[in-house]
Amino acid sequence: MGAYFQNGRRYNNPSEGYANEFTPFDGYPTSFDVWNVNYKADKEFLTNPTSKALSGYERGNPGGFRLQIDIALRNTTNAQTSNIKSLLDLVPSQYERFVVATNIDGTPTHNTVTNVSVITLGSNIVNNQNAYQGAYVRNIDQNDTTFRCTRFSVSPQKFDVQGNVLSNSWGDTNTLNVVLYPDKPTVIGVSVDNTTSNIIYCNLISSSLGIERELTIGNQIINMSLRSVDRFQTIPSYLAI
Repeated sequence: MGAYFQNGRRYNNPSEGYANEFTPFDGYPTSFDVWNVNYKADKEFLTNPTSKALSGYERGNPGGFRLQIDIALRNTTNAQTSNIKSLLDLVPSQYERFVVATNIDGTPTHNTVTNVSVITLGSNIVNNQNAYQGAYVRNIDQNDTTFRCTRFSVSPQKFDVQGNVLSNSWGDTNTLNVVLYPDKPTVIGVSVDNTTSNIIYCNLISSSLGIERELTIGNQIINMSLRSVDRFQTIPSYLAI
């Protein structure tokens, strides 16, 4: 399970596949201890299930399967509770969220025609097969000046950002934070096992994290309800026992 954001490759790189549309926050995905989980593939339509003609004939409307996931996570230790809290703290998209940190290697270049700066990274980002376009790159060594990332490339890893970073004195070894602005939502990636290829990306519909105390016994309450971002043509095979 982990926190992800949609990175902009949905339309400009459709061949990359479903999983590559989403980029994980630093440290994810990771394993969580599950107390109870319920997966359902519900039939869903664009509007109503059918449209009725004046003659009475009913025509089925377009639709597919939407996954609904209800999870109760095991939270018997402080560490388990802290891990779950850290995940949930990344979801609220009303606020800025930290994605990953890196640094600059050498002096960036700037193209005056396209107004794009290219920044070579000195420390590789762990999730090097994922994209960061759509997020923002902030230089914490240069007064937190921030530019929008338009492309992320590997071998070597580079950011393309919109604007002239040289006018803000960006240079060698400066520390960069990748952040999400409030206009970019966070989704939760969930897999029924430890296989990342089985991850389904979902919106968090509701969650509760609290404390219930009965006399001297304290219980931590953690529940999550999720709904898949995409609608599917077929029900995933791993939902069959």
